[in-house]
Amino acid sequence: MNGASQFIQVVLQGNKSPLPKADEASSKSASVGGPKVDEALLAQFFKALHDLIELNEGIVSDENLADEINQNAVTRQFSEEEVEELLGHLCAENKIMRCDGQIFTI
Repeated sequence: MNGASQFIQVVLQGNKSPLPKADEASSKSASVGGPKVDEALLAQFFKALHDLIELNEGIVSDENLADEINQNAVTRQFSEEEVEELLGHLCAENKIMRCDGQIFTI
């Protein structure tokens, strides 16, 4: 049974606490949308991406994104595979949106 179905069943049964406890929710946040992601790496990437988006009036193209992020990255360089994985993770967490080759923060 998936999370939504469990939630509905708990609500229908009248349980007073249908939401996961804070420690359960935080332990899942690192694996939203796929395999576990290093939180420190994700934070570094998100800062670099956010700074790039701010420099470009709130929107960036996903074409050559790894090169653009690496030009501004302070702590480390990101491979194209890492960029794709981290973008997918940020999309799953609803921190960014990808549409028609463009990336926006939410």
